[in-house]
Amino acid sequence: METFGFADTNLLLHYQLFTEVDWHKQLGGADVTLVLAPVVVSEVDDHKWSGARREKARAKSVIKKVLSLGLSSTHRPPAARRPGDGAG
Repeated sequence: METFGFADTNLLLHYQLFTEVDWHKQLGGADVTLVLAPVVVSEVDDHKWSGARREKARAKSVIKKVLSLGLSSTHRPPAARRPGDGAG
């Protein structure tokens, strides 16, 4: 059974980088898909230009990671699987 996790802006800006979290352990599922809603990505992007220095830097880091995964393109699947998650 597939488990979906939805990351919010607060999680992306203030906790461990989403690509470094063991989502299988955290969500208790063997097949986990992390969903980043477009509105959340937009909110994180807005933080690149306002707020505390640490928050700006973190927002830039998160957006860079999202873009590196190809999640911004409409030609890609809406979710990405972390290597080694047993998919495929």
